[in-house]
Amino acid sequence: TSDIALTGRVEYIFAGSREELRDYTSKPDEALAAHFGAAIHWQHQNNDPSVTNPDRATGTPANRSVLGVTLDGQVEGGGLSLFVAGVLGHQRARNIVQPAGGTQSDSLTDWGVTVQGAWRFAEKCEVFVRYDGLFLDEDRGLFDRDQFNFITFGFNHYFAGHAAKLTLDCVLSTNHTLGLTPSPQSAWLGNTNVINASSADASGLLGTARGLEAAVRLQMQVMF
Repeated sequence: TSDIALTGRVEYIFAGSREELRDYTSKPDEALAAHFGAAIHWQHQNNDPSVTNPDRATGTPANRSVLGVTLDGQVEGGGLSLFVAGVLGHQRARNIVQPAGGTQSDSLTDWGVTVQGAWRFAEKCEVFVRYDGLFLDEDRGLFDRDQFNFITFGFNHYFAGHAAKLTLDCVLSTNHTLGLTPSPQSAWLGNTNVINASSADASGLLGTARGLEAAVRLQMQVMF
């Protein structure tokens, strides 16, 4: 719960239309389309009720703020498409009650980046590759690493556009994924997962401490 929250986004389309850019793919005969976007979100919670409650849990922040920033760009045409996005997440807490008495401030800053390219070499066939990087704040205390890198490559076959599409892809983690599961983060953030590595997570990664991890996925998409 926040006392105030502000969100905004701006976009500029250099070429083409918003409709052409909506599906992240380009047919071999499509014209050039490109755009740049930026978004920001900020929210603040002042005087968390749990801090003023005598039964409060130690470590709950009195004041918490969250800032999120996204920059993204996209270009496609002639069967080729490219998408790039960068994300910043910053969280700050002040007046955190300490077990030994007194208060302190704490903050976390995380970064993320996605780069995806695709080549639709025929009307119904497309290959793609994507890189995802997570660069997390070292203060999270994520065991032995705070950077995670993933490469996804695959193939799309369009039977009837996006209404009937078959996708085969492979997600490859270039480092072990032990830190994907619950980690000893600061108490004011709660013990949440960095990535929800569970059956509800569409990535298919489960988290392993031994070398690389890969997940192969086959999906048939049908829309009515």
